[in-house]
Amino acid sequence: MVAIIAALPLTHETVSHRITLRRAVRPLLQVPKSIRPVFPIAAGCYIAAWGIGIFFQSLSTPAAVQYFGSTDPLVPALILALAMAPSAAGGPMSARTTMKFSLVGGSVLMFASCVALYLTLSGALMIPFLVLCAVFAVACGIILSASMHMLISYSEPSESASVVSLINFAGYVGTTLLSVAMSGLASALSLAGVLTFITVLGGLFMIPGTLCGLKMLRK
Repeated sequence: MVAIIAALPLTHETVSHRITLRRAVRPLLQVPKSIRPVFPIAAGCYIAAWGIGIFFQSLSTPAAVQYFGSTDPLVPALILALAMAPSAAGGPMSARTTMKFSLVGGSVLMFASCVALYLTLSGALMIPFLVLCAVFAVACGIILSASMHMLISYSEPSESASVVSLINFAGYVGTTLLSVAMSGLASALSLAGVLTFITVLGGLFMIPGTLCGLKMLRK
């Protein structure tokens, strides 16, 4: 953080038009006209990826105990790390292909990995489960990077800050809803059942955006 603060004066400022502090601290919830055709797609991708990721953040430890019979704290730590850290590889992978391929391919890979995660979790196959956690993370990184690139490419440079804030706001709100639903069912379903439930809900959040952006995806 200190290094970042020191480097900030050397960066190029993209916003030339200044507004008052009062306006600056007021939340901007209006979607800019330039990104309206693609914002539902990005929002659905963010909510699905972050929402399913909540399973690993919240339930890694009970999953390790219940399905893998492990009391070693390293196992849930590995589950969480592998489900999160490899997402950093998704950005470079997304940058080397088209936006359409990244969004479609990344989404297919993410949901396919969730199905495989359910099977390996139900079968108590720890090593395959850990490998699939990494696959899931990479898939999330691909669609999140592609979604952000799509929003930035459709928006004006002066809108970048508000666009980033807006997509994060949508992601957090949607993820909160999924988290509340997941926690409510955690005591009624098996953990594998919770993973299935949160995956289905994540997919439902992506459907409206995909339908709204079909014309864009066909390009």
